[in-house]
Amino acid sequence: MSVTDVIAQIACDPVITEAVELLGEQSGETLDRVARNILLGTTSIYNVGGGVNVNAIAATNKLTADEVLKIRTVFKRGNIKPFQGGYYLMFCSPEQIADVMRDPLWQSVNEYNNGGKNIEEGEVGRIHGFKFIDTTLVEPTPNTAATPVNIYSGLAIGKNAYGIVDIENGSKPKTIIKIAKDDDSDRSDPLNQVSTIGWKAMFTAVILDNLAIIRVNSAATEAA
Repeated sequence: MSVTDVIAQIACDPVITEAVELLGEQSGETLDRVARNILLGTTSIYNVGGGVNVNAIAATNKLTADEVLKIRTVFKRGNIKPFQGGYYLMFCSPEQIADVMRDPLWQSVNEYNNGGKNIEEGEVGRIHGFKFIDTTLVEPTPNTAATPVNIYSGLAIGKNAYGIVDIENGSKPKTIIKIAKDDDSDRSDPLNQVSTIGWKAMFTAVILDNLAIIRVNSAATEAA
């Protein structure tokens, strides 16, 4: 992002500070999208309704507590280890989670939050051995059935399902701010009119065990 000296001088708000905050949010979301796009490529697929592909999913094939229990059984049968605390993780869109929330066995995070201990970022509740993480970073995609249905894809994850790079001073987003100064030797901006703010990271993810990560495809109750 570029900030001119005019904006910096006359704006009521601290433009550069706000730009840093916005880029911080955008960098985190970008790396989340990179990881999720890779993880959605798992070879383990669970289509609610039992169809062999997403085109067999009808509008009534929504993610329910019973479907979650079936996925837990798949993990248990495959000897997939849960995370600390004995729970698997399920990353889902708000629409998928809302359908599961309708079950009377659903526990909201507020019901068991013990001072934030062992609570995952974005965690909204749990049921049948899964903690649910709310995310809007995976968009629904219409299938190509005779009557198209928006397909929502969640990710059920067990321990050691995937890994991410851990490069010292590189894998985490690094924000770089260059403020125009009167003694700046950069001849590309001789009047020092533009400051720049940006970020960079060396990041990727890799699936380590396809049996420990399942792409969960379903329809969902959508807000009117």
